[in-house]
Amino acid sequence: MLVKHIHLPFLALGRSELAQQYAWFDFDNHAGSRLAVARLAALGHRRIAWLGSSNRQTYVKQRPRGYLDGMAQAALPVPQAYCLEAEANRRDGFLATQRLLALPSPPTAIITDCNMHGEGAANALQQAGLLDRISLIAYDGLPADSLVTRNVTPILQATRAEVGKQIAAMTCALIEGEPVDNLQVLWQPTLGEGDTARAPYGDE
Repeated sequence: MLVKHIHLPFLALGRSELAQQYAWFDFDNHAGSRLAVARLAALGHRRIAWLGSSNRQTYVKQRPRGYLDGMAQAALPVPQAYCLEAEANRRDGFLATQRLLALPSPPTAIITDCNMHGEGAANALQQAGLLDRISLIAYDGLPADSLVTRNVTPILQATRAEVGKQIAAMTCALIEGEPVDNLQVLWQPTLGEGDTARAPYGDE
């Protein structure tokens, strides 16, 4: 039985499409992708690809929408071949990036929706000798155990500790009777420092 059916107060990590108001904490996943596109477009990129996950979680669906909206805002084309879905692991990210590189007109920049894809993409670009030529921005950067030595430009979200403190404070407020419409918090991502977001190489 869902907690909403027994009128038990609850706080959700992430938003869902419920008719009733409820307490939630979430990241603006749409905004992160738009930030990445805006940065790359400002640098002069016109061929920007998206490598996303194939599952159907809400946040996974929000991220490519941000990419598409960012591309539309920058008046950039989105060829179907530039939007790939793959399982969220290093191997599939590697293979998907190889498919992008094999296109007749490969992208000059790639955005990935998770760090596993970022690792796979970085390895594929490094193996092809293109990590200095093709820009790469990855959600959450690269995994801590990455063998890639380059500082890949990340889309940053708050740490688990920061999120834990926020959720704990919101839960206490909920228990104390705070109205749920005052307990709806959307944190914004930022673009971190890195050296893999640069202007297109040469006349590309």
